[in-house]
Amino acid sequence: MTDILMFIEDPGVANFMVPVIPALQGLGLHVALRVAGAAVEYIGQSSAVRAWTPEGDAAAVLDAVTPRLIFSGTSENMRSLGLDLIAAGRARGLPTVAAVDAQSNAAARFRGLESAPLAFAPDHILVPDDGTAQAYTALGHAQSEITVCGHPHYDSVLERLVELQDEGRDHVRARIIKAKAAGPVIVFAAEISTGLFPEQYVRSSEYSLHGSGHFHGRTEVVIEEFLSAIALMTPRPHTVLRLHPKNTREELAPFLDGFDEISQGGPGLDVVFAADAVCGMTSVLLAEAAVAGRPVLAILPRRDERGWLPLLIQDQIAVAETRTELEAALGTLVAGARILPVTIEAGAAERAAAAIARILQVNR
Repeated sequence: MTDILMFIEDPGVANFMVPVIPALQGLGLHVALRVAGAAVEYIGQSSAVRAWTPEGDAAAVLDAVTPRLIFSGTSENMRSLGLDLIAAGRARGLPTVAAVDAQSNAAARFRGLESAPLAFAPDHILVPDDGTAQAYTALGHAQSEITVCGHPHYDSVLERLVELQDEGRDHVRARIIKAKAAGPVIVFAAEISTGLFPEQYVRSSEYSLHGSGHFHGRTEVVIEEFLSAIALMTPRPHTVLRLHPKNTREELAPFLDGFDEISQGGPGLDVVFAADAVCGMTSVLLAEAAVAGRPVLAILPRRDERGWLPLLIQDQIAVAETRTELEAALGTLVAGARILPVTIEAGAAERAAAAIARILQVNR
């Protein structure tokens, strides 16, 4: 019998869950990892155990793996196998745990196609911070069944930062930046223009950034504004478009020539470590950049999206919501913006693993 069936479908929550695997193994627990969707390519060989694509429905997966506990991530797929696994596991009397990597869209992550926000909620939820925990207690999940463990991804970030610092920033830049950049290097962290409630990712009357008017996706509008502001700068910075794991070159094809180079695949942390400054919207890569000590600017098309930023950096980084603010903020960023310290308590992966081990012990 397998101790833990771990299911991951979304790259975002993969950052939370994959670092927990070695911590679980360190406690003598056996993990069977199943991945689907965008997580298949994203995880690749980065996991401490081999990742398999699940075959069949939830019942078939449980029959094949015979786990003692189900540990699932959330995703933007309202028909996710992860939700079915939680429901099937609950029906079989198995303890169920889910990881939530951020507080955004809390009411939709366990709803599936039902109206109740916790229709597919597990017995226990692991969250990165108090804000996310409060979002689920407000929805009715028992506070005693929520563990605030921090974000295990940042354990990996801290470990990798030590390696990058040992390598030296000049060497990292020479390895990462293809062209020899005469001026400052600015990385723009892209995202996809869809997700839960897709209407949130399309231009609306709430937008304070508008682009040329030819594009309506959130990412496209912000990239247009970024490139327009960069074009006014003298000297012009060297720009790198860092694609999100879910981005394709085809969807952003109209903008590729506006950047000096495109970055896709490989560790995003290495790319932002090599930069002089990092811009984007609400990507976790902005938080990684802040932890690495880089000046960071969030470019948001509407004010409500401040709440989408990782809590770690919501009050620590610069934000621009209008063209005037963007042009001024970029100038400050390149001139050497004041960097507010971003500190992280290490050991989140161990805390998450310990919580899972306790649940297994209780249900022995």
